[in-house]
Amino acid sequence: MSYLRKIESGEAAVTRLYTSDYVIDEVVTTIFARTGSLELTKEYGQAIIESKAIERLAVDEETFLQSWEFFKRMGNIGLSFTDSTSAILIK
Repeated sequence: MSYLRKIESGEAAVTRLYTSDYVIDEVVTTIFARTGSLELTKEYGQAIIESKAIERLAVDEETFLQSWEFFKRMGNIGLSFTDSTSAILIK
């Protein structure tokens, strides 16, 4: 969390982080699965969602379909569907 605060305050070398709603989903799910704490999960999830340093890129229908095609082509190198979606969003 402190790195997010550094980005928000301008202390970090980067000014903004970009991620997809899929990645946020995975992060929140992982926090809950590993800690079993709904309170901690809500705290971190809320901090991510409200952060001025993070721009959430939503996956629309076109992005979803492009990601699926990319995954079918590139999944053999170990990319997950979420990774494939991130790659398409980066383009």
